[in-house]
Formats: sequence, structure tokens, C-alpha cells
Amino acid sequence: VLVIAILLKMIMKRRFSIIQ
Repeated sequence: VLVIAILLKMIMKRRFSIIQ
């Protein structure tokens, strides 16, 4: 579960960067 959470966080951060 922890690994999935970290992956999700990374994806969200990456998406945020792309949006910006």
C-alpha cells in the first residue's frame, strides 16, 4: 500500500508540473 501511495504522489506531482 505504501508503494502505491508513493507512486500516486509522484504521478500527481508530475501531472501538476505538466499543468504548470
